Formats: sequence, structure tokens, C-alpha cells
Amino acid sequence: MNSLSFALAHTLPELILAGGALVLLMMGAYKGAKGDWIISELAIAILGVAFLTLFTKLDGKAIIWDGAFVDDAYGRFMKGLALIGALVSLLLSREYMAREKIDQFEFPVLILLSTTGMLMLISARFTAILSGWACSAI
Repeated sequence: MNSLSFALAHTLPELILAGGALVLLMMGAYKGAKGDWIISELAIAILGVAFLTLFTKLDGKAIIWDGAFVDDAYGRFMKGLALIGALVSLLLSREYMAREKIDQFEFPVLILLSTTGMLMLISARFTAILSGWACSAI
């Protein structure tokens, strides 16, 4: 059984994205239409920080959360690609959203939350789900 700090260290990019999205959502709801640009800038910064946490020195392969989450080198590589893709899409969409006057705070928050889902799916271990179904069928 792994400790909670061990599990949290291996899920650090997901935690940063989820926590950052919640903070930006509250900022956007509080500020209203003013200050949408700062939320976009902060979302880009959050994606950058989550990308940098992929380079932390951790053990080779970790299976955590009762076997449902795998953190290994291949997963970190794929997470890096997903984070770069989200970062590039936010950077490329800023000018278009401002030009079309549809620059709202919800879009960067939606990008952060969808990227969090992508990272969780990259590390999901499907065999844990199958073994749970097999045990319940017996």
C-alpha cells in the first residue's frame, strides 16, 4: 500500500490543473466581464507549471490509487504532448477570441479541465476496472 504523499506526488500535474481551474473559475465568476485576459494568462502559466512538474525526479513506474492509476515514462511523455497541445491551443486562440469579441473566461477554464481529463485518461489502468468486473461477476 502506498502512502498518500507518494500518490499525490505522482498525480501532481493533474492536481495543479484541477486546482488551478477551480481558482480561475472562481476568479472569473467574481470579476465578471472585466479581466478576462488575466485568466487566459494565468491558464497558460498553470499549463506551463504542470508541464514542468513532469520533469520531477520520481521512481520509474508507480501504480497508485488501488491500481487504477499508472505513472511511468511513457505516460509522462504522452502527458507532455497533451499539455503542449493545450498550451499551443490557448496561445493560438487568444487573438481569434479577442478579434471575434467572444473572449470569455470560461474558455481557458474549459481547456484546463479538459486537459485534466486527458491526463487522467492517459494514466488510467483499464485492467483494474476489468478485474473489478470479473470479481463481481463471480
